[in-house]
Amino acid sequence: MVRNYKRKTNRGKDNSWSSTSLSQAVNEIRHGKLKTSVASRAYNIPETTLRRYLKLPDNMQPVHGGRFRRVFSDELENLLCDYLLDMSGRGFAMTQQQVCSFAYDLVEENHYQHNFDRNFKRAGRDWFESFLKRHSTLSIRAAEATSLGPLQISCTHD
Repeated sequence: MVRNYKRKTNRGKDNSWSSTSLSQAVNEIRHGKLKTSVASRAYNIPETTLRRYLKLPDNMQPVHGGRFRRVFSDELENLLCDYLLDMSGRGFAMTQQQVCSFAYDLVEENHYQHNFDRNFKRAGRDWFESFLKRHSTLSIRAAEATSLGPLQISCTHD
């Protein structure tokens, strides 16, 4: 994955069509309701774009218009973010490597399709940086020195 990609042209950036209109146009063409050229004019989508999407099977349609798919759903990513914040608040903040290993374990246990590193058994740097960008409440900070006194007091039983 390119880490610092800068777009060089505005081609395709005008976004005169959305992903929902694209999927509607593709469905109507596949069901024989419209021809490609008619759907192109009706939905204001380039005909070459429609032809490219028609070649792909239904389950291979890009989610965000790119070739990389997100591994976790929004709901699961929010749960992961909440878990990391909760653990940090309890004094058990995780390092980048621990978060990536935890994400890998979560993916393997739930049998999600992923392209994480199977040799190191953890998510990569690109996934981690994208995850941090999507969840601005998380940040990487140096660990603070924590004494055991307050932690032991909060864990006492009555």
